[in-house]
Amino acid sequence: VLSILERCLAAAPVTFVPHVPATVDAALRLIASPSARVQYQALQLLGSLCCANSVEADSSLSPSQQILVRENYGGRILEAVSHLIRSPCTKVASHACLTVVSYCRGGNGSENCAVPVEKGLIVPYIGPLLDALRSGPLSVDLSNPNAVDEGALTVLIRAIGAVACLADASGEDFLPHYGVVSGMTACALFGLEKSGQVIKVAANVKSTHEMSMLRGSAIEAASIIGAAVSGPEGENVSVYASDASEIMTIATTVLNSGNTDIIPLDQLLAACARIAAVMKSQYVQFMPSVLPHILKRATEKLEVSITDDAGDATHSVDEDDDGIEGYSVSIPGMGAKKVKINTTQLEEKAQSARAIYEHARALGVEYGPFVEASATAFLPLVHCEYSGDVRSTSAQALCQIFKAACLSAVSNDPSNNSQGPSQSLLPVLARALTKQLAEESDDDDIENRYAIADALSEVMWDAHTHKAGNGDRVAQISLSDAREIVQCLMTLITACLSRRSTLLSEMADYSFDNDEIARCEERANAESEYLTHLIDSVGYQLKSLGASFAPIFAESMAGPLGQALTSKSGTNMDVRAKLSAICLFDDCVEHCGP
Repeated sequence: VLSILERCLAAAPVTFVPHVPATVDAALRLIASPSARVQYQALQLLGSLCCANSVEADSSLSPSQQILVRENYGGRILEAVSHLIRSPCTKVASHACLTVVSYCRGGNGSENCAVPVEKGLIVPYIGPLLDALRSGPLSVDLSNPNAVDEGALTVLIRAIGAVACLADASGEDFLPHYGVVSGMTACALFGLEKSGQVIKVAANVKSTHEMSMLRGSAIEAASIIGAAVSGPEGENVSVYASDASEIMTIATTVLNSGNTDIIPLDQLLAACARIAAVMKSQYVQFMPSVLPHILKRATEKLEVSITDDAGDATHSVDEDDDGIEGYSVSIPGMGAKKVKINTTQLEEKAQSARAIYEHARALGVEYGPFVEASATAFLPLVHCEYSGDVRSTSAQALCQIFKAACLSAVSNDPSNNSQGPSQSLLPVLARALTKQLAEESDDDDIENRYAIADALSEVMWDAHTHKAGNGDRVAQISLSDAREIVQCLMTLITACLSRRSTLLSEMADYSFDNDEIARCEERANAESEYLTHLIDSVGYQLKSLGASFAPIFAESMAGPLGQALTSKSGTNMDVRAKLSAICLFDDCVEHCGP
């Protein structure tokens, strides 16, 4: 029954809304069952309810229909879960920890899923939850690494993740519980010994994959807790400074020794990025140890092979234990082929892009010396044909790299330096992002297109707003580049408006199905956000070039925008299209002259 309810929730979240109270009551009642299997499934359902928070999926529902899971049942859910955190059954205890993670993550299953919930929904319950974690999974004796079994390590890893999420959700309100971070740094060195500038597996300790994952989870959790208690403006950073230095000592020692198998490199670099966000300029001293490892992953040649396929080439997919994913495809003129790609490398490239994004954003002007090497490494990845995730994360990383270049130019040069990294990077980066947007298929993930468009608009904004001491911009788009870019962007804007028109029509056709309407509305809103970045990218160029932009407006923009502006009102009229047209016409009048 619990499993069926979970599937119904996933299939029709809006229609399921009226049944949420009874479903929560059933899950909370059955979670007290003596059966470990029933407990596990009840936890699964509660976690799904928290993740989906299906109750607010449709804004058209009346307030009485919008039943908020965390708001109305948070205390009861967390109390029930805290009892199972101590369960002797490792699968149940592990899943209870994962349910805490689901509770702490916001969103409605499709949006803002990585954003922590409001503090008021978690802070009152932190104490009891931490008590349950301390007396349960976190109480395992780690003095003899070989005596800790795989199940206990798995639960401990999940518990560490739960603590990190609690800290992330509560922010500086986690400060009274900050002492837990000492246990995290201890776990980060589990089964290891440090001798001088070398950290290695201790003698007589049999290192396993689970041990490595435990160390990585612990060092990442310590960085999350530290970032949380430091406060949004770094007001409590002094509390974390000593532990941050200790974590970075561990990280740089491992990186410099080359023995990165003992702690997963992705988690190690993610921890470094969070510490950079807190320590800011004090972190620069660690860049020579950290940056080469990030760039090495980004520039590593991707393993791709194409061989004859003995099968029927029906687009089947298989993956082996080494992260090599194979696709059976039929290539015109070549016949049946097997294409193999190292997906582990793709994941590593995306992770390296995220790490660079965080480092560049955190260091700002201090990132200036690293701009050229970073841009050279990530520009080619914007066109990675095998992974949309790699393309989108690289685009986001490059926009932060460009921002750092602009800040550095403003800080270090009292006059406009046309040969600086910001000016030389702007045309190359702007053309690369625009080209990739044009090549993204409508069938590709809208989030990838959104991320690349967001990066382009950020680049154009930085170029428009950052000025040197003499008032000139540190990066100025040329008229020829602007003409080429705007022509491409207007094609994309027209296609976006066409997709929105189709979605608005479908919403009228699905008037009998609230779930389909919600899905269409979600996609239409995503297209609207994508459209915003396209419009902004055009607008910032218009403002930067002023009167010289007028011919471009007349050639490429006036016609399509005029159609949107004069479209007749009706049931399916796209108000967002009219608003976009008005904004750009207004900018033209203001900045391009009479």
